[in-house]
Amino acid sequence: MTENLCCLYLYFVLLGVVILIEVAVASVGLSILSVVEKEMNKSMKYTIKNVYGKKTDIGIDYIQKKFECCGSVGPEDWRTSWWVLSNKTSTGVPLSCCNEEACWEDGYDSSKIYQRGCVEVLYGYIHDYFTAVAGVCFGVLAIEIFAMVISCVLVFELKETKKL
Repeated sequence: MTENLCCLYLYFVLLGVVILIEVAVASVGLSILSVVEKEMNKSMKYTIKNVYGKKTDIGIDYIQKKFECCGSVGPEDWRTSWWVLSNKTSTGVPLSCCNEEACWEDGYDSSKIYQRGCVEVLYGYIHDYFTAVAGVCFGVLAIEIFAMVISCVLVFELKETKKL
């Protein structure tokens, strides 16, 4: 009988520790979301301005096509990029910014270019997934709290049975 009580106490305490760790991780996750957005913006602006066209362009092109966006904040980010400045025949944005097959065939047409910046789109994507994960975590947390309550009820029941 005492082994059962000890196991239930240990279960209660360990579950409490797990819940505290989960709450701490969730707090850290919430606090770094704004940092992630700032770093994404900084990194993407740097890549567009200094790297695109010199090294592999696959990453930026993939993001712009997949998420239907252009530049870090918008298409104007490309104006000062190394790629535009060094490419005299450049149209101002790479083909991956076009929402149609060739958005600059008949001259520059901004209506054929994605206008939303990629950081905004990616941050929204991350935020949506973070919200879904948070919902699942709250569900698990509710189950864990319920398990803690049940273990308390069992402890009291075992103590009452022991008294009889």
